[in-house]
Amino acid sequence: MAEKILVVDDHAETLNLVSVILKRQGYEVHTAGSGPVGLNLAEQVDPHLILLDVMMPEMDGYEVCRRLRGHTTLHDVPIILFTAKSQPGEKWEGFQAGATDYLVKPTNTEELGKRVRMILDQSPRAQTQQNQLHSAQTTVVSPLVAPKSHLVGVVGVRGGVGTTTTAINLAFCLAQASQETLLVDLDFRQGHVGLYLNNKAAESLNSLATADVNYLTGELKKQITPHSEHLNFLLSKPNVNNQRPTLEVEQVPYFTEALQSIGGQIVLDLGHGITSINQPIFERLDQLVVCLRPERVAISAAKQLLSSLGRILPSTAQMHVLMLEFGQGAALPRKAVENFIGHPLHFELIISPTRYAPSSE
Repeated sequence: MAEKILVVDDHAETLNLVSVILKRQGYEVHTAGSGPVGLNLAEQVDPHLILLDVMMPEMDGYEVCRRLRGHTTLHDVPIILFTAKSQPGEKWEGFQAGATDYLVKPTNTEELGKRVRMILDQSPRAQTQQNQLHSAQTTVVSPLVAPKSHLVGVVGVRGGVGTTTTAINLAFCLAQASQETLLVDLDFRQGHVGLYLNNKAAESLNSLATADVNYLTGELKKQITPHSEHLNFLLSKPNVNNQRPTLEVEQVPYFTEALQSIGGQIVLDLGHGITSINQPIFERLDQLVVCLRPERVAISAAKQLLSSLGRILPSTAQMHVLMLEFGQGAALPRKAVENFIGHPLHFELIISPTRYAPSSE
């Protein structure tokens, strides 16, 4: 559900401009043209944040701020004073009235978006919701996923080792455990997740390649396809002949930030190996599942990949190496493989290509 922002300003053009900017960034925006109307509207919509002008007739922003801070239920709503008054004494008066932050007009779209996002993330409501989320999370049936994981990447040591199947099953397991889960297909060439699930959704992750990075959060949410009560998809379409746009390297950090702002569990099919597109995502993962099969070529590739991943994964990230078996391949001694790749193996989650629930589309 989109976060609600109340914008209070007696200048109609400013009200409209700020409203458009915030809506493009994915927020639910409510507007009021005066202080008294803003107070009444705040009681009705219970906003996550209030963007408040100072110089208004009837009741200025300072008085609105003071009344909000004295309100029974709205006293801790973050308030950004958005005004042309820029003198130190005027800013001090704003903070004395209870403002959370102070933004001077005019400001650019990027600064406005970043300031709003920062204040929302630091708000008491956000902290309470995060604590509730952590308390409510339970251990998933698979030992590969910790209760507090956020960004979970799945990568193959090479093609054909079951990476997409693992990502799909992992996402379905999380959703079946009543965790809000988003499955993201970052294999822009093959688009395997959509093909495996027979999902023909019109919207796709490819569309984000042409989006303004300042509006990426809002645009990303538009491309998400609901699948079930707790499971959503953000898929790529097959792009073998490069007929569709794909994310550029400089867009990926913004894309990752947008994903992180959604919350819940994000399962990412990262394809195989390290590329210029998925490397910035590796750098922000909470957990990573590395897939291989009991084949000498795959095991050799695993050793090289794990060595590289050790240099780019966050120090707090957990890495699991999953040996997938589809009833083929020579029986290789587990201990010998672990010694060769320098990492313990998991065999607990045995993936079958038919385990996931196919789309009804």
